[in-house]
Amino acid sequence: MKKLVIAAIIGGILFLVFFPEISRFGSSYALKPENQSKSWAPGLCFTVANINMRFFRFDSARTLYLECRKTWPKEDFQADIDYKVAMCLEKSGDTTGAISAYEAFMAAHPNHQWHAQAGKRIENIRANMD
Repeated sequence: MKKLVIAAIIGGILFLVFFPEISRFGSSYALKPENQSKSWAPGLCFTVANINMRFFRFDSARTLYLECRKTWPKEDFQADIDYKVAMCLEKSGDTTGAISAYEAFMAAHPNHQWHAQAGKRIENIRANMD
């Protein structure tokens, strides 16, 4: 029983360490030209970008979000991508870029569920810049 617990702990640690790398393989697979027309590809790319955000890889996440937007411009997640790109800029320290991205998001998506939150994030960024 003790060996099983130790194996589970080691397996969990390895999973956490290598999961972002494994997920990056998924996004490159989704972005292959022969897979871009597959129904699962946009969701996989978007999910991998979200995973990168959760693992604090904001530059990688932003790059993937922008690739998703460019590759699948008619998908429903475009507004979410605009907001999350702004978050990536904010979290990576580009406050000026984040404010511009949040403002662009708010202008382009006035009825989005995160519209008010974007305004609050702009206020917080400006308050911390002084």
